[in-house]
Amino acid sequence: MMTGEGTADMKNRARNTAVLLCVLLVIVLTAAGSRLETSRIPALDEGELISLRDQWTPAASPENGFRDYTYVIPELGGSAHTVSLEVFWCNAVLLLDGEELLSYEEPPRMAGTVRLWADLPEDCGGAVLTLRLEEGSRSGQRVLSGNSYLGSSNAVFARFVYDTCTP
Repeated sequence: MMTGEGTADMKNRARNTAVLLCVLLVIVLTAAGSRLETSRIPALDEGELISLRDQWTPAASPENGFRDYTYVIPELGGSAHTVSLEVFWCNAVLLLDGEELLSYEEPPRMAGTVRLWADLPEDCGGAVLTLRLEEGSRSGQRVLSGNSYLGSSNAVFARFVYDTCTP
């Protein structure tokens, strides 16, 4: 039978082991992430990663208070593709070849940054992504120049972890 002191000692060891494993994981991800390039990035050998920073083509004029920005997806290897967008202070809609993938409405008086994620079909090469942003919001160019990526799901998530953990 365990005493209260023995149980506390085991809990401390388990907690210390968990902390050590988390630190090691961050070190490995940081080391792997430090080798990543910015425009077309292989991440952890899990597929390609494309930075969408400043890659969007604006529509000529806004429609219904929103302006569309488009990006033609290149052919991607592998499967399980994801797009991850950093959105600042605005309402946004993401479409793939005209079909809505996701919609985000900024809560009133809650201006801030949000990370949007959308899975893409395996055969998305050549499809057009359309990012519809509320015109006149404070976001505009910030959304288009933020940390947004497209690629294999694993590569996109690995880059998100790297961006989050890197000062």
